Parts: sequence; C-alpha cells; structure tokens
Amino acid sequence: MGLSNPCLLLDLDCATIYGGNPRDGLRGDVVLLHPQIAAVLNKAPFDVILLTHRSAAQAATLRRALEARGCQFRDCISARELFYSALRAGRWRCLVGKGLSKAFALDYLKRRYGLSPEATVLLDDRQENLDEMLSAGCRRAVRAPFAAPADMSRPDAHYTSYALQDVVDWLTETNDSGDTGCFTAPAQARPLSDCPVIAQITEQEASLLEAARARVNRWRKALRRQRRAGR
Repeated sequence: MGLSNPCLLLDLDCATIYGGNPRDGLRGDVVLLHPQIAAVLNKAPFDVILLTHRSAAQAATLRRALEARGCQFRDCISARELFYSALRAGRWRCLVGKGLSKAFALDYLKRRYGLSPEATVLLDDRQENLDEMLSAGCRRAVRAPFAAPADMSRPDAHYTSYALQDVVDWLTETNDSGDTGCFTAPAQARPLSDCPVIAQITEQEASLLEAARARVNRWRKALRRQRRAGR
C-alpha cells in the first residue's frame, strides 16, 4: 500500500522525545515533548513515519512507547535502514565522507513504497539534516525549535519546543499551493513537568551495525586527519 502525499518524516530526538541516550550523556528517562501527540497526528491528513539515527532496537522501543499512547505510524526508519539503504545505492563515498545521512531514507522510501522525494517532508531540529533533504529533492521541510532545560532536576524547569498542530496546519495549507523551502515552527516555552516519561533506555546495546558505524566514523576521522596533514 502506498503512502500519502505529503508524507511526514518525524524525527525522534529533540523533536518528539528527549533523553534516554547514554551515548550522548543523557539520562535514561525518555520524556515525551508533546503529550497530545496522538490526538494531533492521528487526525492529520497524511501518513507519519518515524526517522532516527538511533539503532533499530532503540527505535523499536521508542515506537512501541509512542504507540502505547495511541500514536499510529506507517513505518520507522532507524540507523539500520539508513545504513543498508546507503550500501544498496552504492553510496559508500557519501557514507564515509558525511556519515549516516537522513537523506538515505529517500532511497528506502522510493524502493519500498515508490514515494518520490518531492512527496516527503522532514520535521527535524537540526538544520543540516533539513538542508540535506531539501538538496536531495524534498520540496518542503520543517525546523523544530528545541532547547533543553539548564537543570532537568528543578521542579520549575522549562524547555523550548513547538506545537505539532502548527506543523500539521502548515503542511495542510501549503500542500496544494506549490510553496517550497523550510518552515520554522514558532517556538514555545513549556514546563518540563508536563512531559510524561514513556520509556527507559539506560544502555547502548552492541550490534554489528553499531560496530560498522563505529568503523565508518574511524574512517571519516582518518580522512580528516589526512586532509589536514596535506594542507
């Protein structure tokens, strides 16, 4: 079965959830940044796919946690799918030079669903990810503002995020207008106490994919050293 046009690619970290990432030094609690996510996305007139650099195991854990709260997703693209999509497309040079780009998801979506890049919209907190997707053929992208609290333990801690409904409204309004480019969702300050803990991830699991990613990262560092030495 095909996907809708547009199809929203929803980033996990800092756009949907926060925490539970030991590799980045974050605590094990995974908090949901948008407590009303199911009510908003399930009414949206387009399909939603999770897209993350996390491992397949962690992505599956987080997907289950979100679906337990009523969310509905057509698919989940993790580091595993990105890595193998790069290999299938023969994009070793890009993989070594730039790392695990989220733009590799476009190859996966084309192969599995026949979805063109023009029909996909990435919602992400990192501008470089959005720029890569736009350069790869996406017509629209959405920047998700995010700033973590300086002290997560304070009872009055606030974080900066955005309203998912604003994103849904913008995508719906611009779908037939021909608008292109990157939309930045309006930032909002919210109390961290409103965010429920939906999962616990306390260990970075070992896998062949993680080992491959580590090897690619070592190659990238070695290439950068060689380039600097050759200047």
